[in-house]
Order: sequence, then C-alpha cells, then structure tokens
Amino acid sequence: MDICSFDFNLASKFIPLITPIVAIYIFKKWKKQKGSEVIANESKEAIKDLLELSVINFNIVFGGSKSRAELESKLSKFKEISEKAHRAMLFLNTDKDIDKLDLLFVLAPVKTDS
Repeated sequence: MDICSFDFNLASKFIPLITPIVAIYIFKKWKKQKGSEVIANESKEAIKDLLELSVINFNIVFGGSKSRAELESKLSKFKEISEKAHRAMLFLNTDKDIDKLDLLFVLAPVKTDS
C-alpha cells in the first residue's frame, strides 16, 4: 500500500543541487532591478541639474549682475553644475557593457588650484 509515498532520502540529495540555482536566479533578478534603480536615480539628479542650469542661465541673462564678482560667482556655479550634468549624461549614455559605477568614479572631477 505504498501508492502515495515520498522518498525524503532521495529528495534530500537533490535539495543541495537546486539551492544554488535558485540563489543565482534571485541574484540576477535583484541585480537587474538595482541597475534600473541606479539609472533612475542618476536620471532624476541629471534633470534637477538641468533645471538648475536653466534657472542660473535665466538669472545671468535677464537678472543681470550688480558687480563683476557677482557675475563671476554665477558663472562659476553654472560651470560647476554643467560639469556635473555632463558627467551624468555621459553615465546615462554609456554602453550597457561598461560598469557604470566604475565609469562614474573615472569621470569624477579633479580639483586643481588655478
């Protein structure tokens, strides 16, 4: 009367083989989702930078400046944000084969004394 019997001994031999496959599947799903999250966050920051550039540009063109120092300050801020936005655009426009986090550190600005 062993019509509906389950061999736990045989099943216990297959569980160690199935566990890594399930773990790899879950990891690949998580990695893809995390990559999408990183791209979405970087895109959001790039859009914020572009909007801020638009505001600074409007202030320079239509707001004028009271002094040369104020104008230089606005232009310096514009340059700083435009470099940041440019790096973000390069990051978002890179080939999928390139590790984007490594690229972000390569494109980080180098501070020089001028």
